Amino acid sequence: MNAKSIIYFISLGLFLGTIITATPAMAEVLSTSENSKICASAIAHEEVASQIPKNVLKAIAHTESGRYDKKSKAFSAWPWTVNTGGKGYFFDTKLEAVNFVRDLQSKGVKSIDVGCMQINLHHHKNAFQNLDEAFDPSTNVAYAAEFLTNLHNDSKSWLKAIGDYHSATPYYHEEYKKRVLARLDDINTGKKLVQEVKTAVYRPKTYYSSTAELRQTVRFTGLTIVEADAKRKEMVMKAWQERQRKLSAKLPKVYRPMQVASAKPAGNSTR
Repeated sequence: MNAKSIIYFISLGLFLGTIITATPAMAEVLSTSENSKICASAIAHEEVASQIPKNVLKAIAHTESGRYDKKSKAFSAWPWTVNTGGKGYFFDTKLEAVNFVRDLQSKGVKSIDVGCMQINLHHHKNAFQNLDEAFDPSTNVAYAAEFLTNLHNDSKSWLKAIGDYHSATPYYHEEYKKRVLARLDDINTGKKLVQEVKTAVYRPKTYYSSTAELRQTVRFTGLTIVEADAKRKEMVMKAWQERQRKLSAKLPKVYRPMQVASAKPAGNSTR
């Protein structure tokens, strides 16, 4: 996330605990390819667990902590990333990243973004217990997924949630959203999923022509399926008959039960 001071900046943060000793896991030096897989694994898990549209969380991570590896010629989120004052730093180990942040804090620096999802340490102070937990990829990504999901629950739009993940200030919101959608397009090597995210807004309909259409809508909008009442079924049947009449099609003598789906808001939960 951009570390600039913004009056109405929505970001993430945590309570900073004191790390007395470094664990072996923190000091272990992994290869570039191994490090690049750490965020990806956590992100893939959370997208499924939190029902976030495929690759959206990944695109945000690439925007936040993305790093290009010349050897593998791949772009991936980097777990030991720190951003402060608008400048990003990539470290080889978790221990180096933690020590760097501790040094910044000792100098009075508050706005610091950390980890795969670049969670800002100046906000949401109760998110994590300490820096070790903040830099833990699974915990870092899980918190970001929950934050993004809550933003979606509030707006009923994944597109708006993407922008709000960075800032609610219109200019920064729009610019960030463009960057994430560009990453999403790169990841998917096409615009199909990008278009799905753009159109995944809350547009309640009186009825749907098929359960398949409804399920596709439910995937993004947080609707829940309820059984249509008799009056609505009759309305749909009449509309269908009128359409058939206009098309000069003969109505079948035997009607098969028509699948009619209806939807209503499912509150604040998309799960």
